[in-house]
Amino acid sequence: MEHNKNNPKDEIDKLLYDYFKTHNEDVPIETSKAIDEALYKKKHKKHSSFKLSKIAAILILCFTMTTGLIFAKDIINFFNEIFNLKSINIDNSSIVDAIANKNYIQNVDMDYIPIDDNYSIKVDYLMLDDLNLYLVFNLHSNKKIDENYRISISDLVLTDQDGNVIYDNNKFNDNDNYLYIPVWNKIGTENKNNYRELLYLMTNGINNLKKLNLSFSNIIIYDTYNVNNKYSISKNTYFTIDIIDKFINNKVCYFYTTKYYNTFSIEKCIATNTGLYVLYKTLDPKIDLYIPKFNKFRKMLGYSNSYYYFINIYNINDIDMNNLFSLESLILITNNNQTIVMQK
Repeated sequence: MEHNKNNPKDEIDKLLYDYFKTHNEDVPIETSKAIDEALYKKKHKKHSSFKLSKIAAILILCFTMTTGLIFAKDIINFFNEIFNLKSINIDNSSIVDAIANKNYIQNVDMDYIPIDDNYSIKVDYLMLDDLNLYLVFNLHSNKKIDENYRISISDLVLTDQDGNVIYDNNKFNDNDNYLYIPVWNKIGTENKNNYRELLYLMTNGINNLKKLNLSFSNIIIYDTYNVNNKYSISKNTYFTIDIIDKFINNKVCYFYTTKYYNTFSIEKCIATNTGLYVLYKTLDPKIDLYIPKFNKFRKMLGYSNSYYYFINIYNINDIDMNNLFSLESLILITNNNQTIVMQK
């Protein structure tokens, strides 16, 4: 697979290349040599799937040990631009902080998969914990893509290594899957031949995921200002992503309560590497849950069988997560002054 056609340099490659080649006086000799060697291999190895971003963590470490935090901030800003959902009124700052500041991200090592003579697709990044799944799709075109266009994968299905369905785009509105929140968000790019789209999925639990299988057969590329301007691609496409160890062995802590409350029920209280989450259902949508002194983001997930379903998300930067994982109990307070004691 020739690099120029199927493996164009992405933004993280360019960021690494430009910075280290233009700030060479600040880079250790060993790091500079490693970059030069990597670039040489990437240029001359015809069938290579090598990515500069594979050595990003090493480069950042070398850089921050020798020259400061400027480049590290560039990397943080890069991931903020990709994963931040505030533009669509979702405060996922806890997720973004975990990705940008704690390297809680998987750089997916795969080549573009041709889906017709002009277009090919792949997944660039993945983030996973017990509730959240983020996938960054990258569509490449041999022709320039207008910035007004977006992509829709109408029949996307995600399964685990045992064939269990994690997400089926045709069934996410089923009552049994009320915790599905499929959100597609456009990601800006300076490369007019590439387009990225972020799929954010929250579910009722993603457990023991070691392989993520993706399958679809229909992609639509459409103009957001004129829905009649669209291009459909039909091709059966299937590929698998091996999940990295940090997501398989991620730290998780559950808190429970056995007390019954008349108007609401806590479905799940879970602490992960990306934050603290409280999922609950209530007959009265005005009822809310708080942890004193901690800010949160509250989102309604759905409505089913007379219950409103909500999630409260507490940012990892507002909570001492190490202390939280060591707690034996957690106190929640409702806005009508009920105290809820959650036990580990």
